[in-house]
Amino acid sequence: MSQSPPSHRDDAENTPPLQPRPHPVSESSSSERRSEAELQQFALLADRCTEFIGVCDFQLKPIYINEAGLKLTGLDSLDQARSLSIADFFFPDDRPFISSIFLPRVLRDGKGETEIRFRHFKSAEPIWMIYNVFVLNDEAGQPLGFATFSQNITDRKNVEESLRERESALRVHAGGLKAQVAQRDIELGQRTQELDQRNEELDQRNLELAHQTDQLRDLSYRMQKARDEERRIIGRELHDSAGQIVAALGLNLA
Repeated sequence: MSQSPPSHRDDAENTPPLQPRPHPVSESSSSERRSEAELQQFALLADRCTEFIGVCDFQLKPIYINEAGLKLTGLDSLDQARSLSIADFFFPDDRPFISSIFLPRVLRDGKGETEIRFRHFKSAEPIWMIYNVFVLNDEAGQPLGFATFSQNITDRKNVEESLRERESALRVHAGGLKAQVAQRDIELGQRTQELDQRNEELDQRNLELAHQTDQLRDLSYRMQKARDEERRIIGRELHDSAGQIVAALGLNLA
């Protein structure tokens, strides 16, 4: 998984050029032999370590890299490593920072640490490292070169990148959900308005039905009253007609 390149503060103007203090003019052969023996003892210990351990001179030519460091960077042998420059071990975009800013700062301060990308020589994939460097001095305190004990943090960086991608995806998803909720709210508001309008229409129809019911009830009452009045009139007329007929019959009989 790829990560974005590291950001480094541009403080090159405050950093001295990459030049060690001068060595003494003469050195004894016994001191050289002792240094070689110490380097061999250091190599025996370093080869047992699983982290990247290396030593280079001030021309950035590798002197020693342990087995774990060779394997990590895809190198087949120490001789192959010695044919390279330390700058070759870094991801191309990070080399200017290392050579122009970081290593001069280490030479000035005696040590330094940064998160940086190595590269795999066979796959060209970036390898994220905590690059811990210090100036290696001889017995007289004169600087001999740089030494590093660096830790591979690629897995951690991959997890961080995965978390950032998931967080970004969640933000996008959350934004989509917010948009969906907003759209649903709009649709719900429209449906609510439609329901309110229909309720108003139903209320109006109920009022009209109630008014029509009152009119029908009033009309039915008046019709019933008219029928009752008509029955009384018909009954009275029948009574009067019957009386006249009876009276006429009485006259005829007399």
